[in-house]
Amino acid sequence: MNRANRGFTLIELLVVIAIIGVLVGLLLPAVQSAREASRRIHCQNNLKQIGLAVTLFHDSNRALPPARLANHPGSRVGQDCASDQPSWFVHIMPYLENGNMYEEFDLFDSVEIAPSNVRKTALSVYVCPSRRSPLEATVDESVIQERAPCGCGGTISRIPAGALGDYAANHGDVSPGAIGADSDFYYGGNGTGALISSRPICKANSPIGWMDRIKMSSLLDGTSNTFLVGEAHVPPSQFGVAPVDGPIYSGQEFSTIARVGGPGAPIVRNRFQTLPLMFQFGSVHPNICNFALADGSVQAISSTINTISLGRYCNRADGEIIGYDGFQ
Repeated sequence: MNRANRGFTLIELLVVIAIIGVLVGLLLPAVQSAREASRRIHCQNNLKQIGLAVTLFHDSNRALPPARLANHPGSRVGQDCASDQPSWFVHIMPYLENGNMYEEFDLFDSVEIAPSNVRKTALSVYVCPSRRSPLEATVDESVIQERAPCGCGGTISRIPAGALGDYAANHGDVSPGAIGADSDFYYGGNGTGALISSRPICKANSPIGWMDRIKMSSLLDGTSNTFLVGEAHVPPSQFGVAPVDGPIYSGQEFSTIARVGGPGAPIVRNRFQTLPLMFQFGSVHPNICNFALADGSVQAISSTINTISLGRYCNRADGEIIGYDGFQ
């Protein structure tokens, strides 16, 4: 017998397979870690582009974009004409090289006048690759029983079909309150952040502009100490479920386009957390949450940052020193 042509025995083959299995097991976490690092950089690049677009909007309009148009309970009759006009996501589209899509919207009319296929088109810059793809970031029309943010009542709302997103405007901290008072943070003009709900300027009971114009000069704590936009917490169980994860081109629902931070609203550490969830920043990236700051930088903030420091980054003019470096 020619022993030189003898093949592997079964035992030798099993040993080789076992060794390969061990090597793959050792390599897989490294591959997954590398992929997550790449997705995290991609997410930060998205925020970099969004932050730049917000700044360019400011340069052209002498004000930061309103997060949305929203009425205030104290407004006189005829000055409460806000409804479901386009949100800040639409306002900055021309500065993200999406002027053609922008032209399909009327900033001062219902977002529903835009064609359905446009409203349901998610821009890749608005989607974190660690959470989902742009093709997954869309939802059909729904009807919900919605509780008021203060937990003091609610309404039945119809949510039109539209694109979803993974970022949110910095609306400020919760110091104005959320108790059913006229001063609550989600009403027009009450936000303490950079991109806030603004009261509409009305003519013939229709918006023609926005009243509360926040400028870079309004960021009295400094542009390097103020968030513009951050990652929004949405647990996987709520993907595509309005109003937590609803269409971002409409300003109808506060929780689909904006977040607050500070005492009472920490960065969510567990991405599966479901309560409370509607108004907090949070990320699918481990241990951090990415933010675009008003100075043009993008920073990964530790998810364990103390809430006092977080609130100071969210409040544009509280006059307080941060006192804690949460950057990673």
